[in-house]
Amino acid sequence: MTGIKGAVNQALGRWGYRIERTSRDRVEQVYSDLFAGRRVPDVSGLLALASGIPGMLSEESARILFALCYAQEMKGDVVEVGSWQGYSTSFLARAVAETGNGRMYAIDHFRGNAGKEPVYAAGQADLGDLPGLFRDHMRKAGLAETVQLLAMPNEEAAAELRRDGARIRFLFIDGDHSPEGVRRDIDLFFPMLLPGAIVVFDDCTSSAPGVIEAVDDLLEMGICETAFSYPNTVVAIARRGA
Repeated sequence: MTGIKGAVNQALGRWGYRIERTSRDRVEQVYSDLFAGRRVPDVSGLLALASGIPGMLSEESARILFALCYAQEMKGDVVEVGSWQGYSTSFLARAVAETGNGRMYAIDHFRGNAGKEPVYAAGQADLGDLPGLFRDHMRKAGLAETVQLLAMPNEEAAAELRRDGARIRFLFIDGDHSPEGVRRDIDLFFPMLLPGAIVVFDDCTSSAPGVIEAVDDLLEMGICETAFSYPNTVVAIARRGA
Protein backbone atom coordinates (compact mmCIF):
# COMPACT_ATOMS: atom_id res chain seq x y z
CA MET A 1 0.00 0.00 0.00
CA THR A 2 2.84 2.38 0.84
CA GLY A 3 4.44 1.68 -2.54
CA ILE A 4 1.20 2.36 -4.39
CA LYS A 5 0.63 5.58 -2.45
CA GLY A 6 4.18 6.69 -3.18
CA ALA A 7 3.80 6.02 -6.90
CA VAL A 8 0.49 7.89 -7.01
CA ASN A 9 1.97 10.84 -5.12
CA GLN A 10 4.92 10.91 -7.48
CA ALA A 11 2.56 11.13 -10.45
CA LEU A 12 0.28 13.69 -8.79
CA GLY A 13 3.30 15.73 -7.77
CA ARG A 14 3.70 16.89 -11.36
CA TRP A 15 0.51 18.90 -10.89
CA GLY A 16 1.25 19.96 -7.32
CA TYR A 17 -1.01 17.42 -5.57
CA ARG A 18 -0.40 14.58 -3.14
CA ILE A 19 -2.43 12.12 -1.07
CA GLU A 20 -2.33 12.59 2.69
CA ARG A 21 -4.32 11.23 5.57
CA THR A 22 -6.85 13.72 6.91
CA SER A 23 -6.64 14.93 10.51
CA ARG A 24 -9.72 12.84 11.26
CA ASP A 25 -8.00 9.71 9.95
CA ARG A 26 -4.98 10.40 12.14
CA VAL A 27 -7.05 11.07 15.25
CA GLU A 28 -8.96 7.80 14.84
CA GLN A 29 -5.64 5.99 15.28
CA VAL A 30 -5.51 6.96 18.96
CA TYR A 31 -8.34 4.59 19.89
CA SER A 32 -8.08 0.91 20.69
CA ASP A 33 -9.74 -1.40 18.18
CA LEU A 34 -10.63 -3.88 20.93
CA PHE A 35 -13.79 -2.12 22.04
CA ALA A 36 -16.59 -1.84 19.48
CA GLY A 37 -18.73 1.25 19.79
CA ARG A 38 -16.61 2.85 22.50
CA ARG A 39 -13.61 5.15 22.17
CA VAL A 40 -10.87 3.92 24.50
CA PRO A 41 -7.62 5.85 24.02
CA ASP A 42 -4.60 3.71 23.20
CA VAL A 43 -1.33 5.25 24.32
CA SER A 44 0.59 3.64 21.46
CA GLY A 45 -1.79 5.43 19.11
CA LEU A 46 -1.14 8.70 20.91
CA LEU A 47 2.59 8.23 20.43
CA ALA A 48 2.10 7.50 16.73
CA LEU A 49 -0.05 10.59 16.29
CA ALA A 50 2.53 12.76 18.07
CA SER A 51 5.49 11.27 16.21
CA GLY A 52 5.44 14.09 13.69
CA ILE A 53 5.85 16.75 16.38
CA PRO A 54 9.43 17.56 17.41
CA GLY A 55 9.88 17.36 21.16
CA MET A 56 12.36 16.90 23.97
CA LEU A 57 10.20 14.58 26.07
CA SER A 58 10.86 10.84 26.10
CA GLU A 59 8.11 8.42 25.08
CA GLU A 60 8.09 7.04 28.62
CA SER A 61 7.51 10.52 30.04
CA ALA A 62 4.80 11.22 27.47
CA ARG A 63 2.97 8.02 28.42
CA ILE A 64 3.08 8.89 32.13
CA LEU A 65 2.06 12.50 31.52
CA PHE A 66 -1.06 11.39 29.65
CA ALA A 67 -1.92 8.72 32.20
CA LEU A 68 -1.62 11.07 35.18
CA CYS A 69 -3.77 13.74 33.57
CA TYR A 70 -6.32 11.34 32.04
CA ALA A 71 -6.90 9.32 35.22
CA GLN A 72 -7.13 12.34 37.54
CA GLU A 73 -10.63 12.55 38.99
CA MET A 74 -10.32 16.08 40.36
CA LYS A 75 -12.20 18.65 38.30
CA GLY A 76 -10.20 21.64 37.10
CA ASP A 77 -7.95 23.12 34.45
CA VAL A 78 -4.66 21.90 32.97
CA VAL A 79 -1.74 24.30 32.47
CA GLU A 80 1.53 23.67 30.66
CA VAL A 81 4.41 26.12 31.09
CA GLY A 82 6.80 25.67 28.16
CA SER A 83 5.27 24.08 25.06
CA TRP A 84 7.77 24.61 22.19
CA GLN A 85 6.25 22.77 19.19
CA GLY A 86 3.54 20.99 21.13
CA TYR A 87 4.75 17.42 21.67
CA SER A 88 3.99 17.28 25.40
CA THR A 89 0.95 19.50 24.82
CA SER A 90 -0.59 16.87 22.57
CA PHE A 91 -0.67 14.31 25.40
CA LEU A 92 -2.10 16.67 28.00
CA ALA A 93 -4.63 18.12 25.56
CA ARG A 94 -5.73 14.63 24.50
CA ALA A 95 -6.38 13.79 28.16
CA VAL A 96 -8.49 16.94 28.48
CA ALA A 97 -10.35 16.31 25.22
CA GLU A 98 -11.17 12.69 26.04
CA THR A 99 -12.36 13.38 29.60
CA GLY A 100 -13.92 16.80 29.04
CA ASN A 101 -12.32 17.78 32.32
CA GLY A 102 -11.46 21.48 32.38
CA ARG A 103 -9.62 23.79 30.02
CA MET A 104 -6.17 23.23 28.51
CA TYR A 105 -3.77 26.18 28.52
CA ALA A 106 -0.37 26.05 26.78
CA ILE A 107 1.99 28.86 27.77
CA ASP A 108 5.14 29.79 25.86
CA HIS A 109 6.76 33.09 24.91
CA PHE A 110 8.52 31.24 22.06
CA ARG A 111 11.86 32.94 22.64
CA GLY A 112 13.64 29.92 24.12
CA ASN A 113 15.65 29.94 27.33
CA ALA A 114 18.21 32.70 27.70
CA GLY A 115 21.56 31.67 26.24
CA LYS A 116 20.11 28.54 24.65
CA GLU A 117 17.98 30.10 21.90
CA PRO A 118 19.60 28.08 19.06
CA VAL A 119 18.44 24.85 20.70
CA TYR A 120 14.83 25.87 20.09
CA ALA A 121 15.22 26.97 16.47
CA ALA A 122 13.07 24.94 14.08
CA GLY A 123 13.50 26.93 10.90
CA GLN A 124 13.88 30.63 11.55
CA ALA A 125 16.85 31.64 13.65
CA ASP A 126 14.76 34.28 15.42
CA LEU A 127 12.23 31.59 16.45
CA GLY A 128 9.47 33.62 14.82
CA ASP A 129 7.95 30.55 13.17
CA LEU A 130 7.39 28.63 16.42
CA PRO A 131 3.85 29.88 17.23
CA GLY A 132 2.69 28.93 13.73
CA LEU A 133 4.32 25.51 13.96
CA PHE A 134 2.69 24.90 17.32
CA ARG A 135 -0.76 25.79 16.00
CA ASP A 136 -0.24 23.64 12.92
CA HIS A 137 0.75 20.63 15.03
CA MET A 138 -2.33 21.03 17.23
CA ARG A 139 -4.54 21.26 14.17
CA LYS A 140 -3.10 18.09 12.65
CA ALA A 141 -3.56 16.28 15.97
CA GLY A 142 -7.21 17.34 16.07
CA LEU A 143 -6.63 19.44 19.19
CA ALA A 144 -6.86 23.01 17.90
CA GLU A 145 -10.19 23.59 19.62
CA THR A 146 -8.98 22.06 22.89
CA VAL A 147 -5.77 24.04 23.39
CA GLN A 148 -5.82 27.69 24.40
CA LEU A 149 -2.37 28.99 23.46
CA LEU A 150 -1.04 31.89 25.53
CA ALA A 151 1.93 33.03 23.43
CA MET A 152 3.26 35.56 25.90
CA PRO A 153 5.61 35.90 28.90
CA ASN A 154 4.63 33.83 31.92
CA GLU A 155 3.70 36.89 33.98
CA GLU A 156 1.16 37.96 31.35
CA ALA A 157 -0.13 34.42 30.99
CA ALA A 158 -0.68 34.10 34.75
CA ALA A 159 -2.66 37.34 34.70
CA GLU A 160 -4.75 35.95 31.83
CA LEU A 161 -5.46 32.78 33.80
CA ARG A 162 -6.57 34.80 36.81
CA ARG A 163 -8.95 36.79 34.61
CA ASP A 164 -10.34 33.48 33.31
CA GLY A 165 -10.85 32.26 36.86
CA ALA A 166 -8.59 29.26 36.25
CA ARG A 167 -8.46 26.59 38.93
CA ILE A 168 -5.54 24.31 38.17
CA ARG A 169 -5.78 20.58 38.77
CA PHE A 170 -2.70 19.67 36.73
CA LEU A 171 0.39 21.86 36.22
CA PHE A 172 3.30 20.85 33.98
CA ILE A 173 6.36 23.07 34.45
CA ASP A 174 8.89 22.81 31.64
CA GLY A 175 10.03 26.39 31.07
CA ASP A 176 13.04 28.25 32.45
CA HIS A 177 14.97 25.68 34.51
CA SER A 178 17.19 28.20 36.33
CA PRO A 179 16.58 28.56 40.09
CA GLU A 180 15.06 31.98 39.49
CA GLY A 181 12.91 30.77 36.62
CA VAL A 182 11.46 27.78 38.48
CA ARG A 183 10.71 29.83 41.58
CA ARG A 184 9.07 32.51 39.46
CA ASP A 185 6.78 29.92 37.87
CA ILE A 186 5.92 28.56 41.32
CA ASP A 187 5.07 32.07 42.56
CA LEU A 188 2.96 32.76 39.46
CA PHE A 189 0.95 29.56 39.15
CA PHE A 190 0.82 27.86 42.55
CA PRO A 191 -1.76 30.34 43.94
CA MET A 192 -4.22 28.95 41.36
CA LEU A 193 -3.64 25.29 42.30
CA LEU A 194 -6.50 23.28 43.71
CA PRO A 195 -5.73 21.37 46.94
CA GLY A 196 -4.32 18.00 45.93
CA ALA A 197 -3.41 19.17 42.41
CA ILE A 198 -0.70 17.31 40.50
CA VAL A 199 2.43 19.29 39.62
CA VAL A 200 4.97 17.77 37.21
CA PHE A 201 8.46 19.26 36.92
CA ASP A 202 10.35 18.23 33.80
CA ASP A 203 14.18 18.14 33.56
CA CYS A 204 14.64 17.42 37.24
CA THR A 205 18.27 16.38 36.82
CA SER A 206 21.71 17.31 38.10
CA SER A 207 22.12 19.53 35.03
CA ALA A 208 19.15 21.63 36.20
CA PRO A 209 19.75 22.05 39.96
CA GLY A 210 17.21 24.85 40.09
CA VAL A 211 14.39 22.35 39.64
CA ILE A 212 15.72 20.08 42.37
CA GLU A 213 16.17 22.99 44.79
CA ALA A 214 12.68 24.30 44.13
CA VAL A 215 11.00 20.93 44.67
CA ASP A 216 13.04 20.34 47.83
CA ASP A 217 11.86 23.71 49.17
CA LEU A 218 8.23 22.88 48.37
CA LEU A 219 8.47 19.62 50.30
CA GLU A 220 10.38 21.22 53.19
CA MET A 221 7.76 23.96 53.57
CA GLY A 222 4.88 21.52 53.23
CA ILE A 223 3.48 23.26 50.15
CA CYS A 224 3.66 19.87 48.44
CA GLU A 225 3.00 16.94 50.73
CA THR A 226 4.22 13.99 48.67
CA ALA A 227 6.33 13.41 45.57
CA PHE A 228 7.75 10.68 43.38
CA SER A 229 10.21 10.68 40.52
CA TYR A 230 10.95 8.92 37.27
CA PRO A 231 13.78 9.63 34.79
CA ASN A 232 14.28 13.41 34.40
CA THR A 233 10.98 14.17 36.11
CA VAL A 234 9.46 14.65 39.55
CA VAL A 235 5.74 14.62 40.34
CA ALA A 236 4.54 16.52 43.41
CA ILE A 237 1.10 16.68 45.01
CA ALA A 238 -0.05 20.07 46.27
CA ARG A 239 -1.03 20.18 49.92
CA ARG A 240 -4.63 19.26 50.55
CA GLY A 241 -6.93 21.18 52.83
CA ALA A 242 -6.54 20.72 56.57
